[in-house]
Amino acid sequence: MEKIEFECEIILAKDLLKATDIAQSGGEAKHLIKEYGILVNGEEYFQAGKKLYKGDLVEFNNQFEIRLV
Repeated sequence: MEKIEFECEIILAKDLLKATDIAQSGGEAKHLIKEYGILVNGEEYFQAGKKLYKGDLVEFNNQFEIRLV
């Protein structure tokens, strides 16, 4: 699993996938989240507009682990 640290106070889930180059566009990120979901601090979400905060741990598709710092 690739581990990524991303520095921010608050970001939307779709914007995080785009900013970390997991998705090439916001539309692709939205589709990926609605299709596969993300884990935020161990809870599953399918909302592309989910707000993420500093300190959250986000996992996507068992391939990426992103810690917001």
